[in-house]
Amino acid sequence: MVAFESGQYSVPHALLGSEVFVRVHGVAEAEQIIIVAAGRDGVREVARHGRARPGSPKIDDEHFPTDATQKVPGVYAVTANSPDEEAFLMIGHGAHEWLREAAAAGTSRMRQKMGQAVALSRLHGRERVDEVLGTAAAYGRFGTGDVASLLAHRVADQGSRSAGEDASLAQGTVGWQAMSSPSTTADGGEL
Repeated sequence: MVAFESGQYSVPHALLGSEVFVRVHGVAEAEQIIIVAAGRDGVREVARHGRARPGSPKIDDEHFPTDATQKVPGVYAVTANSPDEEAFLMIGHGAHEWLREAAAAGTSRMRQKMGQAVALSRLHGRERVDEVLGTAAAYGRFGTGDVASLLAHRVADQGSRSAGEDASLAQGTVGWQAMSSPSTTADGGEL
């Protein structure tokens, strides 16, 4: 997508990250936005759209891949570059999402935070930490201690367990039964 004069316009997906040039042709109703790119064969037109309004982008479906197996520039698989990263990614899908989103957000001290997540997964289990990492990725929680905080909230949120009546140490209310029966006075009358 290209932003031009408060409007957004689609360009072919192969141009992701490339430099393009935009110009306006025509006036009023006939006004068109023409987008060109320089290539090996010189400058060529890559897209032509009507004028877009803010919040209503002009999109040509042909600019996007139809085959899901076709690689789109900018979409990459997360791979481990060290044993520590491999241990982190072994936590699960949430770890992959957290790493992808944290990198996109420019998060600092990622290795330290990944190490903390691995340590937490050893204490609380991979499934719990994986779920928390997915939540952190979805809500942009990449600060120091965020994963531990979310995990503590999840653990506290699981509720308390209580013993059944047969294993309870409570005294019970059987003694109250005597209080509800009519009492008699010394002369034999009821109170």
